Amino acid sequence: MPSCRLFQTTLAQAEAQNDGMKQAEYHAKLEEIDAYTAPARAAKLLNGLGFSQEEHSRPVKSFFRRLAYAPESCASPDLPRRFALA
Repeated sequence: MPSCRLFQTTLAQAEAQNDGMKQAEYHAKLEEIDAYTAPARAAKLLNGLGFSQEEHSRPVKSFFRRLAYAPESCASPDLPRRFALA
């Protein structure tokens, strides 16, 4: 399945060309892959992993070092509470 970023790029091109049919098609595709809620779902996941609000806008590659230590946290007795997404 094509990525969210690909649909966003092609949507921007359709908007630049005033192609309403393509715009509608790409909006439907973005809706189909639940792209409009992706930022909120990512924030919820990052919060559950203990990342601060300020860290949410950092590039993903900056998290790799921190996530490398995540398996150590699995021994923690409060794991379900800390990683709850509800």
